[in-house]
Amino acid sequence: MRLDFVRSFHLLTLFCAGAIDLLIAQVGHERADRSLRWSSAWIRGTPQRSGLRTRVEGLGAGSRSAVADTLNRAARRAVDLTGGLVLLVLSAPLLTAAALAVFLGSGRPVFFGHHRVGQGGKPFRCWKLRTMGVDAERALDRDASLRERHLRNGFKLPADDDPRVTQVGRWLRRTYLDELPQLFNVLNGTMSLVGPRPVVQEELVHFGAAVDELLAEKPGIFGEWTSRGRGRPDYPGRAHVELDYVRDRSFRRDLAILVRSVPVVLRGHE
Repeated sequence: MRLDFVRSFHLLTLFCAGAIDLLIAQVGHERADRSLRWSSAWIRGTPQRSGLRTRVEGLGAGSRSAVADTLNRAARRAVDLTGGLVLLVLSAPLLTAAALAVFLGSGRPVFFGHHRVGQGGKPFRCWKLRTMGVDAERALDRDASLRERHLRNGFKLPADDDPRVTQVGRWLRRTYLDELPQLFNVLNGTMSLVGPRPVVQEELVHFGAAVDELLAEKPGIFGEWTSRGRGRPDYPGRAHVELDYVRDRSFRRDLAILVRSVPVVLRGHE
């Protein structure tokens, strides 16, 4: 019994040492590096009573990379849950007022769940406040010229040029208030606070052979493309911007995107 306890404790300390090494790789600061390496060395000095240490330390770079990726995703999820909940509480009065405006202007339903392609290619409903008439999707199918303009303009028409958009809907789009329900998507895990914007199935063709790279990440409320405001490009430029983000994603870049998005949201749409 005592030997089993010692082995278990020794294995635990080795995993702690590995976690410290991973933290060193993430932090990258000299002082933290020195102190953490000292801690790691101290832990590794635990008396060896079996061959467990050799087997644990035999983990390759691929295994360490997988662990680091798991920790990274867990940290991002924690940030999404915390930030999403805080933003939802702060924006609740605005969301309630906007939802009431939709109801008084054009009745039910107040919310609209557009079908988008999510992480791993899984479809999900991207929630918004309804800004169009109830039969907006059928109207697009009925009007060939409207559908052609819709496709030519990157699968979206300007609110002032789209007859399906209601009067309240135009105001919601100008102020971005129609996007607030996507905080529910963040909380249920189908979206992130920051990421490439969600796309419909027909848009995937613009990403070519790199579509799997796009779908490896959760779509976000804010993103590199949307943070450019009025200067954001249409396809194929949009695909280049989104792919550049997913290939070089970091907490620092996500923070920069959030900061740049503040004035974009305050200015509103054209």
